[in-house]
Amino acid sequence: MFIKELFACKTANVEEYRRLVQGRQRLLRALCALGVLAELAAFFAVPRLVAAGAHGEFCKGFYTGVGLALIVCGIVGERRLAALLRNEEKLKQARCRDKDERLQEINRRAQLAAGLATLAVLYGVMLAGGLVSFELLVFSAAVVLVFFVSFIAFHCYYERRL
Repeated sequence: MFIKELFACKTANVEEYRRLVQGRQRLLRALCALGVLAELAAFFAVPRLVAAGAHGEFCKGFYTGVGLALIVCGIVGERRLAALLRNEEKLKQARCRDKDERLQEINRRAQLAAGLATLAVLYGVMLAGGLVSFELLVFSAAVVLVFFVSFIAFHCYYERRL
């Protein structure tokens, strides 16, 4: 869903939509490449950089799982888009579905609500975790700061672009 939002459907015809779908395919291939990098990190970087023991095994499993998830999601998504590109009728239906203003508004509101929920959880972790661990407080505050700085930067960018 987030990948679709990155390439919002503002196409005038089916050929432009075809190019948009091909751009989504390229993005999904990049997602697969990130998965491969995570797998390589799990097998080569983690054993060298993380201490042995339970923590090292957890990190290796975490990177392996994330890498595999990225690869599978990328391949499945790319295959679906390839099938969509082969069928002209389904391509037209998908274009109409992507241009539906009601669905776009639902996606926008869902993303806004998810962002607000994430911020609320981060503030809770920052306030409660700060009583237990200073590092947790600093990390949570840094993530909230990154969120707000990126929000302002993207707001300025889209204000000029749209």
